Amino acid sequence: MKSGMVKRMLAAALAATLIVTSAGTTDVWAAGSEETVSVSVEETEESTENVKTASSSNLITNGDFETDASGWTFLLGGGDYSPNLKKGTDTGMTNNTTGYINIWSENEAEFVMSQEITGLSAGNYTAMLSIDGANDKTADLKFYAGDESTVLSTENGWNNWSTFKVENIVVDESGSIIIKIAGTLGAGYWFDVDDITLTKNLSDGEEKTEAAEALNTLITACEALTESDYTSDTWSALQTALTSAKAVYGDKDNKTVEELTEAKTVLQAAKDALVDAGIVDTGADGIFVQKVDGLSNDFIKGVDVSSYVSLRDSGVTFKDWNGNVIGDQEFFSQLKEAGVNYVRIRVWNDPYDSNGKGYGGGNNDLAKAKKIGKWATDAGMKVLIDFHYSDFWADPGKQKAPKAWAGYTIDQKVTAVSDYTTASITELLDAGVDVGMVQVGNETNNGVCGESTWENMCRIFDAGADAVHAAGEAKGKNILVAVHFANPEKSANYATYAKNLNTYDVSYDVFASSYYPYWHGTLDNLTSTLKNIADTYDKKVMVAETSWATSLEDGDGHENTVRKGNNDTKVDGMDYTFSIQGQANEVRSVISAINNIGDNGKQTFKRQDLLCQSACL
Repeated sequence: MKSGMVKRMLAAALAATLIVTSAGTTDVWAAGSEETVSVSVEETEESTENVKTASSSNLITNGDFETDASGWTFLLGGGDYSPNLKKGTDTGMTNNTTGYINIWSENEAEFVMSQEITGLSAGNYTAMLSIDGANDKTADLKFYAGDESTVLSTENGWNNWSTFKVENIVVDESGSIIIKIAGTLGAGYWFDVDDITLTKNLSDGEEKTEAAEALNTLITACEALTESDYTSDTWSALQTALTSAKAVYGDKDNKTVEELTEAKTVLQAAKDALVDAGIVDTGADGIFVQKVDGLSNDFIKGVDVSSYVSLRDSGVTFKDWNGNVIGDQEFFSQLKEAGVNYVRIRVWNDPYDSNGKGYGGGNNDLAKAKKIGKWATDAGMKVLIDFHYSDFWADPGKQKAPKAWAGYTIDQKVTAVSDYTTASITELLDAGVDVGMVQVGNETNNGVCGESTWENMCRIFDAGADAVHAAGEAKGKNILVAVHFANPEKSANYATYAKNLNTYDVSYDVFASSYYPYWHGTLDNLTSTLKNIADTYDKKVMVAETSWATSLEDGDGHENTVRKGNNDTKVDGMDYTFSIQGQANEVRSVISAINNIGDNGKQTFKRQDLLCQSACL
């Protein structure tokens, strides 16, 4: 663990204020969506010992694609190819919440991904993989295991994963086999692949030996951990599981495969549940963040970094854990290291006057979004693009159309929104930005893009949503669409907003809300209001903005909204001090409120102004 007060304070602030709940834990493969294709390539004589396909160690290098695609060779159209690395929790996928790779071909082309496995013992093997993909494009793909193969199909479309299997693969004394996916991809065809495995078919005795060895390996790894690195409750749970596992292993000769495997499963779960003490508790600096119970392991942790480029252009510097000034990519990598995996970036159409002078507020045009988005992507984070469909701030008090669209009819605006959104998302994706979600409007209580009737507003929303979905699909991506409103304390209004969106059939995925404690009511009301929408319309819900001041003092000469004598008194249910600890407590409370919604609780984004206060310590 790294030490130092600055890091501990930042880590605490980020963990407390950025941890977000995703949809509840889901089985990787949905019941009813699996397809198993068995190919018996050769009948072999069984020995007198019972021979079976055992859950032996996967002999493939990196078949789960959790962090990268290393170990594989990829060719598309005869040239080297780099697949997209994705994660189900970030793409909105419900039937696979882990890492996987995505392959997409703009034109018809031959595709091969392969891996040679050597050093195998002679015998009988089984190969498997899971796949989904386009059901409206053509492809001729096969899964090869040595000399044998089976046809792959993605006829069920996105998020409908199928499992394909090749059984009874004979490996001779050479101990070598090539696993590959190969064939012709039609123009625009895409597919995702995950969980490629090659296992040896073991006898009962071999299977038991392997299970015992796997348990012992995990025991050794757990014994090498250091108690002070983890919270006391999670460490205690690990020790309980470790004691039980060691007892099972000590009596392995009298244990069944199932008992050995169960002991390993329990111990692995306890190890995975360990919580870094430096993130949760920084008591040495007077900061403590109480854990939110019931959060899944795939939290979305988001911050708004829209003004980053303008801050840097104004001379702001950022420092690493040791106080050294760092560059742009290092800053975003530091955010990733601290636990952030999502950034929010607002986009204004043309935030400049006729002389090219920016309106301020970050001057957030598409060019800046590409810069910030690429830094975030290269650091391993995903991006939420927040289209205001305006040249400057859009909020409940103002929703002015871009000056280039002034005087447009609603039909012209619908076309303009569609074209602008398509072009912008395509440009971001082509620049290498990993766009995972897009807001079609910002705090649109009373209008969007200069339109204030619900019929016209919904036409704008739907034009943006359809453009986002289509632009993503054209690149083999599933991008979530969010609509965004403010003032959740007016729960009846939120119910009306959601009803209108449903009435006009807006194709959105996430209902997003701002939440600022001084103005937006109690946390219980926030939970109740968003849960009603989630349950009624089966939509994800999230808090897109929240913040709390760490100080009432003026830090930059620009008058703050929250300051001495202005918005500095407590209201019912708001018991936070104006301090880093108070900020951590506020956003932790919001996280808990979203978590209480249940499976459709999606995420919380922390506003950028407070990000700067935390990151610049």
